[in-house]
Amino acid sequence: MLKAGLKELGLPGGDSALAKLPKSDERKVLLALILRKKTTVSNYWIASSLAMGHPGSVSRMISAGRSDRRMSERFHALDKAINNLADPQ
Repeated sequence: MLKAGLKELGLPGGDSALAKLPKSDERKVLLALILRKKTTVSNYWIASSLAMGHPGSVSRMISAGRSDRRMSERFHALDKAINNLADPQ
């Protein structure tokens, strides 16, 4: 799911490349939202995998993303795209 999300959002795959982007990059937050909703990974894992800083910061960014209507629309579009990548028919 992480790899599909990175690809769909046009994010680089390497740790050092992700670290060059802002910790609160909207695409990272969007992918964090998907990962928290669809998997059991921890905020620590998300923070480490997406170079988003402290796990507490990830929690705050996810909460803010959940209340943002535009982010919600992008969330549903990304969720659909990732599902299509996982199950192409």
